[in-house]
Amino acid sequence: MTQIATLDEAASLVSDGARVGIGGVLLERKPLAAIGAVARHGYRDLVVSTFLASLDAELLVATGCVETMRTGYVGFEHRGGAPVFRAAEQDGSISVEAHSELTYTRGLRAAASGLPFLPLRGAVGSQLVADLDLREVEDPYGSGPVLVAPASPLDVALIHTHEADRHGVVAAPALQTFLWDSDAALAAAAATVVVTAERIVDRVEGPALLTGIDVDIVVEAPGGAAPLGLPGEYGADEDWLATYLAHDDPVQYLNDWISAGMTQ
Repeated sequence: MTQIATLDEAASLVSDGARVGIGGVLLERKPLAAIGAVARHGYRDLVVSTFLASLDAELLVATGCVETMRTGYVGFEHRGGAPVFRAAEQDGSISVEAHSELTYTRGLRAAASGLPFLPLRGAVGSQLVADLDLREVEDPYGSGPVLVAPASPLDVALIHTHEADRHGVVAAPALQTFLWDSDAALAAAAATVVVTAERIVDRVEGPALLTGIDVDIVVEAPGGAAPLGLPGEYGADEDWLATYLAHDDPVQYLNDWISAGMTQ
């Protein structure tokens, strides 16, 4: 049964070494209020899956929470790279698994299906085969060897949305922007799903992205993606991003910001 909780209660479901999936893409739909709560708990050695990452990755790396980052991209698009993530990757303080969309989603779908792996063709002949230690298995139907990606189960998935109800139904995005439905795959691979919402309503009307069967915890968190954006609700705060990306000590900036309650 879905429970209504606080950010702190939701963050307490994470533990040291947990495999944590983060929803949203690039500068949209990132569950930053939940990530801030996780960072304040001081967890260590997290294995974080966030395919197209930005400030979510920066926050967790800056606060020392990350052991491994599984991702396809970390940055702020045309605004520039992710300074904290880049420095940590270069000095070896975090491990980075670089994925394509195909290898990343195959791992989630295998976990969601209770399978040890799923086949794929897109990585054949690429450096990803060696980097991710992708294996071959023999096709039992006789076509020869097939490349497979291992399952990537998650302990906790963190997702932000504009509206959810008390039964755990999560409304589909009002504006179906880039990879709008990707959070559903993340939730399916996770043992525990935490959804923060701008609003908790009595009943979601219209299309749903997730149902109460999929969601364990719902937290009302207005502005829960800020200073990044939530399509249909608010855009990314360009002034905040410019200030952050120009700062000469981004690690200290983010730690001070989290300690101050992530106020603008």
